[in-house]
Amino acid sequence: MARILLVEDDDSTRMAISRFLSLRGHQVLEVEDGDNALHQVSEADLVVLDIMLPRIDGWQVADYVRSHYPDKPLLMLTALGAVEHRLKGFDLGADDYMVKPVDLHELEARLRVALRRSGHDEVLVRGDLVLNTSSKVALLEGNDVGLSALEFDVLATLARRPGQILSRERLIDEVWGPDYDGIDRTVDVRIANIRRKLGEAKSGKRYIETVRNGGYRFRIDA
Repeated sequence: MARILLVEDDDSTRMAISRFLSLRGHQVLEVEDGDNALHQVSEADLVVLDIMLPRIDGWQVADYVRSHYPDKPLLMLTALGAVEHRLKGFDLGADDYMVKPVDLHELEARLRVALRRSGHDEVLVRGDLVLNTSSKVALLEGNDVGLSALEFDVLATLARRPGQILSRERLIDEVWGPDYDGIDRTVDVRIANIRRKLGEAKSGKRYIETVRNGGYRFRIDA
């Protein structure tokens, strides 16, 4: 989980992004203008910044972020898509630059990349299960579960969205990638291995539910 400062003056856009990132396990700090953004930068692990803001614009905020917090990941998210705007953003030190409208899954993926580059350890805590996405180590009651890297990615993808049903096709797209041409059965095999290593058969406690004709989901009460 990361603390993300979302600087966006459009209410509907801000609420949609905030809700999506919150469901993915992040803590979102919302501000509507550049002036308030300056006061909350220190609390965030990463900044998502619009440019056309009231009071203090995004260019000024970006300059402040880079001069005071040179290692803090900064992603600019704006309607300004001209080459000169992109170049200015990168010149000010933005790690990434995205033009609205954006796919929220792509936005979150780019945020994860920026966080990894900065050395941020994303840790998902789900009851007595702790997942460190940098080291790809899963600890259950303090003990290493011993997942393979691929098994870890499957489990983390589900754990980021507890209660949300993910189809086999969606899991393949997010974990294996859209170019993977294998069969859905691959997902079932990985899930079975994860369940075995989590000791679900012995303890009776289930972290992953199978949803008939739907896919899989991580239990909210796990």
